[in-house]
Amino acid sequence: MAKYIFRPYWIAVGTSLLIFSSLYIAFPGLRASFTQEDRFLENLATILFFLTALLGLFFVWKVRKKAAWKIYSLIPALGLISFLEEVSFGERLFKFKPPEVNGAEVDGIHDMLGLAKGAFVDFLYRAMPQIQGNAAARLSIKIAGLLLVVSLLAIGCLIFKRYIVHAQQFVEKYPPFKFVVFAVVFVVIASFIDIASEAETAIFIEEICEMNAALALLYATFAIEKVPKMSPVLKPE
Repeated sequence: MAKYIFRPYWIAVGTSLLIFSSLYIAFPGLRASFTQEDRFLENLATILFFLTALLGLFFVWKVRKKAAWKIYSLIPALGLISFLEEVSFGERLFKFKPPEVNGAEVDGIHDMLGLAKGAFVDFLYRAMPQIQGNAAARLSIKIAGLLLVVSLLAIGCLIFKRYIVHAQQFVEKYPPFKFVVFAVVFVVIASFIDIASEAETAIFIEEICEMNAALALLYATFAIEKVPKMSPVLKPE
């Protein structure tokens, strides 16, 4: 499977990183298209998520006589959820008013991270008012927060090691989900960046990661069709 799917995928990822990074550096006038909402990069990710949902359903239908088709249907479902997330579940398309939490509009799953970040920062400012306006103190807190999250993730991996092993076995049994893992990694990186920094370059990297997450899910749909031709038919458990 790696020969047919993974190599073109990594070539596509490398090419996209090279092209968009070069454009971002060489043409400052284009940076807004890469960093602002509803502009080129975000719209590209939205289109890729939509194609994942559409093509995923098509490829799942093609392998519907195989035992694993119900499991593979999770991939277009993820594409549809991600597409709806990118368009704020229709809020910007249909102009409806989203719900508010603590005075902030929540029009997507990613907004929950922003709320958590805001609550944490508000708590710190109340507990240590002297850090307001102190760039060095804020940077130290961000680094400490990042180390804390990494430590918690490491501890979680140790605690849930058995489930991680089961997840690895699942991915080996159903290879298209390897691309889902790639997508999750890109989304996690984008989420870290979103929480840690609001600088233009950081936003660019975040958007690139989200776009490559969408690309990974799209390749997952192509992999659905390849598996029956390259692997034995999976029997129901």
